[in-house]
Amino acid sequence: MANRIAAIALQLGVVAVIIAAVPYKLFELDRYFVPKELVLHSVALVIAIVLIARRRTIQIDLADALIALFLAWSAASALFATSHWAAQRALGLSVSSALIFWGGRRLGALGMFRPILIAAAFATVCAATASLAQAYGFETDYFSLNRAPGGTLGNRNFVAHVAAIGLPALVWSTATARRSIGALLGSLGVAVLGAALVLSRSRAAWLAVAACIIVLAGPLFVSRKYWEGAHVGGRLARVLLAGALGGIVAIALPNKLNWASDSPYLDSARGMVDYSKGS
Repeated sequence: MANRIAAIALQLGVVAVIIAAVPYKLFELDRYFVPKELVLHSVALVIAIVLIARRRTIQIDLADALIALFLAWSAASALFATSHWAAQRALGLSVSSALIFWGGRRLGALGMFRPILIAAAFATVCAATASLAQAYGFETDYFSLNRAPGGTLGNRNFVAHVAAIGLPALVWSTATARRSIGALLGSLGVAVLGAALVLSRSRAAWLAVAACIIVLAGPLFVSRKYWEGAHVGGRLARVLLAGALGGIVAIALPNKLNWASDSPYLDSARGMVDYSKGS
């Protein structure tokens, strides 16, 4: 029962942390950060109470030891920080993130990884959908105009980073979907991510997606003999096509973004490895 509660909290939390925002424009980015941090800490508290604290035996491997060392070093650094407020806020984020990581590892080891990955994929699509809604003219006090189209994250680069991080979970969920409708919805989600990534003009996210494709291409090719009868190959091809079409359609459709350049997406593509200035 405790494992199920922790899994549900993690599923709801990963979606809520994307959606959470408040309309108080006076605080600008903090009106996105603070609600999301509250969700993070709340989920971490639930996991700490119902999962980690109930374990009678704890097995520590190298990854756990390195994370614990990082937290100890962060705590020591916070004691000598110039701004103790900023330091304790950052330390709290690190501790909560570590708790969620440890809880997620335990749930994954118990075979409960699939619903969590699906929730992560769904949350990623939610972030991209909100970004596209702003790009194509939807207005609400929960969106910021300073770094459009940031959607419910307030910054277009944040949306692109979330899309790049969540893309593998979405691709995995699509390729291994148990029903055809799940694979179709996953492909549509990849199209949404492709459109949001293009409109974000985030070169870091573009590089991350390119690196992800290159790194995964080898293992996917080597494991192709296991795809027979599982529709994995066809679904992966459809995912690539959906992502490309999403990006093309995003460029073709007129949007409400006010770029300073006549060819903003081409300019960003040309300067993908130029770290000396922003796009």
